[in-house]
Amino acid sequence: MLFLGVDGGQTKTVAAIATERGEVIGVGVAGPANHVHQRGGEARMRRAILAQAGRELALAAATVVKKLGLEKREVIVGLVGGVFKSGEPLLGPFRRELMRRAPGAQIRWPVLPPVLAAVLLAMREAGLRPTPRTVATLRATMPAL
Repeated sequence: MLFLGVDGGQTKTVAAIATERGEVIGVGVAGPANHVHQRGGEARMRRAILAQAGRELALAAATVVKKLGLEKREVIVGLVGGVFKSGEPLLGPFRRELMRRAPGAQIRWPVLPPVLAAVLLAMREAGLRPTPRTVATLRATMPAL
C-alpha cells in the first residue's frame, strides 16, 4: 500500500507519496491553495476561488500519483493545511477532481501538520504503526523544496 500526504499552503501545494517503509518515492508541487476571503461578502466570488483551489489541490495530489503510474492503485490520501478547513466549497471540488484523476484514492483526515506528518497519519489510518526508523527514512528521503 502507498500513502499520499497533501499540504495545501498559502504559497504552494506539496504532495508526497511514500511506501509502507517510509520511503518517499514521489513529490508533486503546484500553485497555492489560497483561500482568500473577499471583502464585501461576495459569497459567489469566494465559492469560485475555493472551488478552483480544491481542483488545484487535487491536481497536485494526482500529479504525483500519475508520475508513478498509480492511478488505479489504492492510495491513502492524508490532508493537512489550513486550506482544508474551508469546508465543502473546497472539499467537494477536491474530492471530485481527485476521484476523476486517481480513482483508487481514499481520503483520510490527519491530525499532524506538515506533509510528512500527513504521510505518517495515512499509514496509521491503514493500521500500520510507523517506527522511529520509518520516520527517519521519511525525513531522509524527502527532497528539499
